[in-house]
Amino acid sequence: MSKLNLANKTTSIKESVSNIDYFENRSVRNTKSLRKNSVITLIFRGLSMSCSYVMVPLVIDYVNTYQYGIWVSISTVIAWIIFFDIGLGNGLRNNYAKAIAHDDVILAKSYVSTAYFLLFAFSGLLMIIFLSSFAFVNWYEFFNVDISLSKELSITVLIAFGFQIIYFASNMIISLLNGAQKAGIANSFSPVSNVISLVIIYFFLDKSGHNNLIKIAAIYTGVPIVVLVLASIYYFSTEFKHIRPSLKFVNRRYIKDITGIGIKFFVLQICALILVSSTPFIIAHALGQEEVTQYNIMFKLYNIPYLIFYLLLAPYWSAFTDAYARNDMVWIKNKMMQLYKMWGLVVVALIFILVFNQYIFHLWIGNRVKTNNTTGIYMIIYLLLYSALLPLVNFINGVGKLNIQIYLCVICAIINIPLSFILAKPLGINGPVLANIICVIMLLTGLGIQAKQILQGSGHRIWYK
Repeated sequence: MSKLNLANKTTSIKESVSNIDYFENRSVRNTKSLRKNSVITLIFRGLSMSCSYVMVPLVIDYVNTYQYGIWVSISTVIAWIIFFDIGLGNGLRNNYAKAIAHDDVILAKSYVSTAYFLLFAFSGLLMIIFLSSFAFVNWYEFFNVDISLSKELSITVLIAFGFQIIYFASNMIISLLNGAQKAGIANSFSPVSNVISLVIIYFFLDKSGHNNLIKIAAIYTGVPIVVLVLASIYYFSTEFKHIRPSLKFVNRRYIKDITGIGIKFFVLQICALILVSSTPFIIAHALGQEEVTQYNIMFKLYNIPYLIFYLLLAPYWSAFTDAYARNDMVWIKNKMMQLYKMWGLVVVALIFILVFNQYIFHLWIGNRVKTNNTTGIYMIIYLLLYSALLPLVNFINGVGKLNIQIYLCVICAIINIPLSFILAKPLGINGPVLANIICVIMLLTGLGIQAKQILQGSGHRIWYK
């Protein structure tokens, strides 16, 4: 063997070893990043949850049970606006993560610039549509509210919807941080907003004042805007300075990359909106605003284990994107197994809450709102199934194989609302929860099969679209 051939083979072996070391180090870094972000996310969102739970009795006392139900209905509807970004946030998140996985900074900057341009253009259009149609909607009928509150309700809706559209335009920094596998930081904005809101409500609002519902809407929707705008200015001046949005980097050919998968995420967001967020709105029309308050209070308590699990999983989406782009299926399989072991803790936590729920409710809200154990059981079943769905959704969303999920979600969205109204008549607030349970079982079955096929690298090609 010649010295030249020997040298070439030695170089080739070194390069192979170097590549193996690189991928192994990347996997180790991903694991460390996940742990770090999960802990940071849990701390920050734990603070956010604490503030939101403290605010419930404060807000009920500041308005009343009926008006609190109105605010829950309004906040449910305005939350829908976030879902109308045509999937741009998630489209940017996945494409940015892929660009960074391949160390392509120019491509990342182009994705960021193009996504921001599209988002601001769409936000402006959304604001024009809302302001043009505002006067033509009978909001008291829309929210099933007493006509005597129509004037206050209209102003509240105007403030809440207008601010939410501005928030919608400022929200892209969260998607960018998630794509950069900085979910811990991305989840810090909500607790900061909640702490500020809590301070304002506790120290600066007068219970005996007028237009309390309007003030609550301004605080809840205005404070997060300030936090996100300041965060955007900071990060694009420092850590993300090299990918700061620029009109020069807006590129039409990247619109398809962002909106192609983005449209799919948009469909999923609309379906999620119908399956999850529409429940208070359905209860308001089927049973009344005070039933909304009862549902909301109970759901807030039983939702705690699910929410903690959701927060712990937040960093995994982009980590799965990165690992799948590098074909590191072993790492993905190990993480999926770990996540389902963690899910067992959700089961234990929900059973604990069911056993001690009356004591917890008494400490939290006193006698302000009535609760019952039957509804608690329905909610536990729903949240156990829904939390079991989270690892599958994070994996499938991360790898971008969305078609099966879209088909299932569209079917569930079509049947959920009529089924909720039908079941609400004999079962009360348990009816819409049961409708959600039926839909989640369908999703859990279908996505479980898909995830298995992808991880095994087998099955029909439909599972890979």
